[in-house]
Amino acid sequence: MSLHCPECGSEDVYRVAVAYEKGVQKTRSKTFMGGGLLSLFGPAFGIGAAVTRGRNTTLLAERLAPPQKAHPILVAIITFFAVCLLGFPVDFALAFFFGGIGLGQKVGLVIGGTIWLGCLIGLPIYALYKGFQYNLRLPKAIAEWNNLYTCDRCGHVFTKEAGQSITANKPAPVSGL
Repeated sequence: MSLHCPECGSEDVYRVAVAYEKGVQKTRSKTFMGGGLLSLFGPAFGIGAAVTRGRNTTLLAERLAPPQKAHPILVAIITFFAVCLLGFPVDFALAFFFGGIGLGQKVGLVIGGTIWLGCLIGLPIYALYKGFQYNLRLPKAIAEWNNLYTCDRCGHVFTKEAGQSITANKPAPVSGL
């Protein structure tokens, strides 16, 4: 039993994972250089070497990429430092605002500080929660991604069951982060 594309009827259909692997190329290059210079202070020589590693992907491989694991701890740390950097100017702006309308700068500092402290604690915890929640749904999303097929002729992405079409830019999207 062969699989046909529900869009164009072509038999040139294969799994999305295969299409993704065909479009990803890992590269590694070594560079070695040497040089010399003659100046008023005498000769100078230098050598250097470098190893470069990378990954090249086609546009199709980018579109058909599997769901990626979230890094909630890194996001929480970045959120913490961003709130630290942005919180002080906002706190002082609120102090000047409340001082300008007659409530006093101390009231503004207390209100702004409370908001800033709430964000400093609350936003990283929320980022951790959403990241861990996303990662709990990741195995199901990867299983759905492994069940997708693509047509080499028209690029249509669909599931095997009854040729159900997928119209999203990325297959098997996971809601959350």
